[in-house]
Amino acid sequence: MEENVGIIVLVIAIFVTLALNILIWCLIFKKAGYGAAFGLLMLIPLVNLVMLLILAFGKWPVLRELEQLRQQISYSTVPGGHAIYPGVTQHVTTTQPSQTHRSTAFEPQQSASSLQASMGTVAQTQAQISSPTCPSCGTKARADARFCPNCGSRLDQASR
Repeated sequence: MEENVGIIVLVIAIFVTLALNILIWCLIFKKAGYGAAFGLLMLIPLVNLVMLLILAFGKWPVLRELEQLRQQISYSTVPGGHAIYPGVTQHVTTTQPSQTHRSTAFEPQQSASSLQASMGTVAQTQAQISSPTCPSCGTKARADARFCPNCGSRLDQASR
């Protein structure tokens, strides 16, 4: 009788380990961009080695998709509105509407102080644009404020 209990416990442990192994491999294949069913192939001898080599050295579908998405996004900017990718322009208006800076490529020779100055100018402009004005007293409030910091009046959606 004790032998039967030991065998039953061993069989249950094997099945639990096997199920956990299948679950882990299914999650790995799913996160790599393959179908989760590929995890079942890890149970077949020699096929599991081939699948492991595919995972290790192949280009994952999820990474191919990420690369395509990055190519679709044709530009990105750094502070100051300078385009990182050549041929793409980005307009940044400073505090005076008559001054517009236009750049077609990031200029590496630009000093850190001029970049910090540009960041400050852009931040001030964004704050001015997004800051709501109190309809009662005309005070500028933070962009996320719901009430005027001066008089306490409710800031309506139109003033934002």
